[in-house]
Formats: sequence, C-alpha cells, structure tokens
Amino acid sequence: MYDFRQLRGAVVDLKGYLDSNNFQAAEDSVLKVLGDAGVGKTHLLCNVAKNRMEDGYPTVLLLAENFRDRDIWAQMIERLGLDCTPEEFLGALDSFGESRGVRSLLMVDALNESSDPRMWNRRLPGILSKLDNYPHIGLCVSCRTGYEDLIFPDSVDDQFVDTRHYGFNNVEYEAVRKFFDEHGIEHQSIPVLRREFQIPLFLKLFCENLESRGQSRVSHGPEGISEIFEGYIDGVHNRLHPRLDYDPSE
Repeated sequence: MYDFRQLRGAVVDLKGYLDSNNFQAAEDSVLKVLGDAGVGKTHLLCNVAKNRMEDGYPTVLLLAENFRDRDIWAQMIERLGLDCTPEEFLGALDSFGESRGVRSLLMVDALNESSDPRMWNRRLPGILSKLDNYPHIGLCVSCRTGYEDLIFPDSVDDQFVDTRHYGFNNVEYEAVRKFFDEHGIEHQSIPVLRREFQIPLFLKLFCENLESRGQSRVSHGPEGISEIFEGYIDGVHNRLHPRLDYDPSE
C-alpha cells in the first residue's frame, strides 16, 4: 500500500506538470505574459533574452511601441537592419533554432504601448498563421492587464498559453531589503510592508527619490506611509518634468 501511495503521488505530480503552463508553452510555442503596470514584464523579457543569448540561443526582442499598423514582418526586418524577405528571416530563425536543439524565441513586449494597440487585434491572426510553418520558432508577447479584449481576438486567444507576472508578490520583504541596500537606506527603517511594494517600479522610484534627497531612513508610523507615497510622486515628477512642459506646483 505504501508503494501504491508513492506511485499515486508520482502520477499526480506528473499530471500536474503536464497540465502546467510550462508544459503547455513548450508544446504550443505561443505565450502571453500579462501583468499590471510596473510589475516588471519588460525587465523579465529582457532578462530572458540576455540569459538565452549568453547560452547561444537565438533570440529576438522587440518593443511594440515601435510598430505601426502595416506589415509586421517587414517592420521587424527593418528594426533589425536586415535586407531579406519575411520568409528568409523566419527560415533562418527556424534553422538556427533547429541547429541548437531549441526554439528560436521571438518576443514582442508591451503590445498595449503601440500607437494603436487595436492593430494587434487585426494583425495577430496572420502572425500566428505564418508561424505555423516554422516549428522551431516560439513567440512570446506581453501586455498590460486590462487590454486583453482590445488586443487579442477571440479567433486566436485560445492559441496562447497565458501566464501572469505578479511583481514582488510574496517576496516583498526580500525585495525591499535588496533595494534598500542598493540605495543606502537603513534596514531598521523598513516600513510596514504594503501592497505597493509588490510593484517593482513603485519601489524603485521611491528608493531613487529617497537617495536623491540624501535620506537614509524612512519614518515610522503614519508619517512614514505618507513619506512613501510622497516620495513615489516626487520620483514620477523627477522623471516627467525634464520631458514635459508643466507647472511643478500643480
């Protein structure tokens, strides 16, 4: 009976793996990464690209903000500075992936940041249809939560494996300690952890602003919480004001 229980546990574990997003993404080769603003979707894709390239795996990462509502493949080739047809481009990626025993990975980040995000609703079916002919190319796109209905048509939505990026959820304390160390902020002043510290961009702007003001600690109590949000707003202002013409007092 003990051996059967062990076997049953192993079968349950195997079934869980076969039903997981990891296995589905490996099988289907088309992945959609969703997440709220500032949780680190772009950093995640950049890190994946960096690690893959260090391992010699063919990888292409492009930003959706650079695309317009015209032939997507032609724009990719232009962005990469190549002179070839889409078929030659995809054929080379497919062959390169096959030769390395992996899929070449094509990533397009932040579909919602295109000048017209709705264009992807029209363009994605054709993109996926073309990739059907290239089994050694995988596609990963990222999108801010809330834009899914605008960007992904029903005709292709079930072809994507969905996964979500939750930022520093469940590792807030470790993240705060690491950021505080990086910016010279005392650990003793770590405030009561709040939901906002799950958002990497929030934590980053807050720490940068605290450091720029020459402060090394956060006040405790209600004034500390106010300081956190005021610091975040100041950090956003410091980024925007050099680029935009507005009255700082407003």
